[in-house]
Amino acid sequence: MPSPRTAYTLALPGLTATDDSDTVINWGLGADSTAYLAKMLTDPAGHGIDLDSTVVLYMATGSEWPETRLLAEEFMLPLLREHGVRFVQLARNGHLGADGITVLDDSRDPERLHARGAWTLWEEMESVGTVPQVAGTRKCSLRAKADVGDRWIAAVMGGPPSARSSASTPTKRCGA
Repeated sequence: MPSPRTAYTLALPGLTATDDSDTVINWGLGADSTAYLAKMLTDPAGHGIDLDSTVVLYMATGSEWPETRLLAEEFMLPLLREHGVRFVQLARNGHLGADGITVLDDSRDPERLHARGAWTLWEEMESVGTVPQVAGTRKCSLRAKADVGDRWIAAVMGGPPSARSSASTPTKRCGA
């Protein structure tokens, strides 16, 4: 059972201390996370999900194919709007963690998918002299996606994802 929420100081502009979300779905725009999200949106009760207390997170890396963005806007954003699900789009502000993150959009009625923020995954890879990794641990996306999402979850939900979920309660943070 998760511990009760405690008061916290907001670290990001536009957030409120009255957030009552308890489920986070991480949407990476790939086939797997898109199928998972569509499944949750079309049958939330069948999976124990309350869409009113669910947040869908998307971390804009600046490296998505234009077709991916267009398909997401055509098919998935209407589903999010239809169900009134909170959709939060985030991005890194710069190379260093101290540069922080930006909330590009936070809406239950999203109209567009933001393709990039101030600092892109490609800029990250160029700055450290690496290339995308498509096998294994995918270290190239840890800072562009995982770190950004974890920072938002910690600021809004009162603690890091690991403190709010466990293997026995997978709906606390869902998706890949």
